Amino acid sequence: MGAIKLALYPRNQIRKSDVARAVSVPARITILKEIIAEGRTNGLYLAEVLKLSQPTIHHHLMTLKSSGLIKGDFFNESYYWTLNHECEDELNALKWFLED
Repeated sequence: MGAIKLALYPRNQIRKSDVARAVSVPARITILKEIIAEGRTNGLYLAEVLKLSQPTIHHHLMTLKSSGLIKGDFFNESYYWTLNHECEDELNALKWFLED
């Protein structure tokens, strides 16, 4: 597959594509749901709840972070993840994905 020529597309379409890619995996939707339910959480907790390895959780968290949907803060020798409320429009658009 060839490279995507980002210059050909409006910025808002690229943003929508980034967010869609971030929620294209069921584990990432579950991670977002856990972050919403807990308010903030760390990777070890998510690995335990989702029954996935810590490196796999890390990969999913980095994908969500690069999309801008979550942010991490270092506290007590661990990163804690929260929703990035600067992306409120995107998070509101994802409500259907995040419903039970």
